[in-house]
Amino acid sequence: MTTGHVTDHNTMRAAILSEATRFGTSVDIGGPFTIGDPAHINEHNRLVTALQHLAGIALVTVTLPDTAHLNDAGHISDHTAMQSALTTIQAAAAWNAATGGTSIDYTESGHTYRAHVFHTPGAATFTVTRAIPGRSFDILIVGGGGGGANGGDPGNGASGRGGNGEKWTTDLTAQAYSLTIGAGGTSGDVPQGGAGGATTGFGHTAGGGNAGGYGYTPTGGWNHSDTIDGTGSQYYGRDAAARAYQTMTKYGGGGGGGASSGQWGFGGDPGAVIVRYQIG
Repeated sequence: MTTGHVTDHNTMRAAILSEATRFGTSVDIGGPFTIGDPAHINEHNRLVTALQHLAGIALVTVTLPDTAHLNDAGHISDHTAMQSALTTIQAAAAWNAATGGTSIDYTESGHTYRAHVFHTPGAATFTVTRAIPGRSFDILIVGGGGGGANGGDPGNGASGRGGNGEKWTTDLTAQAYSLTIGAGGTSGDVPQGGAGGATTGFGHTAGGGNAGGYGYTPTGGWNHSDTIDGTGSQYYGRDAAARAYQTMTKYGGGGGGGASSGQWGFGGDPGAVIVRYQIG
C-alpha cells in the first residue's frame, strides 16, 4: 500500500465527513488511515457504506463497488467509482424536499422557497422525501369558511365567518403526512348558511367558520355572525389561499358573503394547508 494510496483514502475520508456535516447526518468511517494498516480493506468498505448512506439522503443515484476483499484486482478502479459517487453527492443541494399539492417556487429576501398548497376539500397527502436536520418547515392550516345566509324579507343575510387559521414552524421527518382540507360551508341552508369544515394535519386542527345568520327575525332584527381573517367575501378566501404561501400570514377559507333582501347567500371557500421550506 503506497503513501499516495493512503493519502487518497484520507482525502476521501475528509470529504465524506464534510458532506455528512452538510447533510446533517453522521457516518462511521474510522481513520485517519496509515501505511500498513491491517484493516485497510474494512476501512475501504466503510467508505463505500458511508457514500451509499449519503447518496440516499441527497436523493441522487450513484454506482458504487461491491464489498471489497483482500487482494481484489479491482481495488484501484473501486476508488474511481467512489470518487465519482462523492462528486455527485457534493453537487446535490442539502435542502429539504417533498411532494404533494400544488408546488410553487419563489424568491423572497434573496432566498428561494418552495410552497406546497392544498386547497381542494377532502383527503390529501404531503410526503417529505428528504428532511435535513436543522432546516425547518413553515406550516399554515386553515378551516373552511362558513356559508353566507339567505336574505330575508326585508333583511340582508349575514356573511359566514372565515375559517380559523394556525401557523407554526417545525422540523419534519421523511415520511407521508395525511391531511384533511375542510370544505366551505353551503350557502343559505334553509335559510342559514352551513358551517365550514375543519382542516387537520401534522397533529393540528383548524376549525371551520360559523355560518351566517338569516337576514330577518320575527322580532324585526338582523342576525349577524363574526367575520375574521376576511370580509366574508368569497374572493378574499380564494385570493388569500392562493397568495398565503408568500407571507404565511393571510388566511384562506374566507366566509361566503351574505345575500341582500330576498336573495340567496354565497358558499364559503374551502380551507387550505400550505407547507413552505427553503431550497436555496
